[in-house]
Amino acid sequence: MIETRAEFGKLDKEVMSIWECCELLNEVVDESDPDLDEPQIQHLLQSAEAISKDYLSEAWLHLTALIHGNLLLQIV
Repeated sequence: MIETRAEFGKLDKEVMSIWECCELLNEVVDESDPDLDEPQIQHLLQSAEAISKDYLSEAWLHLTALIHGNLLLQIV
């Protein structure tokens, strides 16, 4: 765990915008996802929109909903 944290904790593996990261995620097929017909970007945008309606004043949470799949992709 310490070695993994040291390797990935630097966040120096790739430099890209959030949208570029969303587009990269769109190429990944998650077999456990029940929405295989929907593009990943659609899922990310729907998640962020739903969170923004429920938690209007929590901007950090809107961003987290948008990038949640991207964070996992960048770790793998």
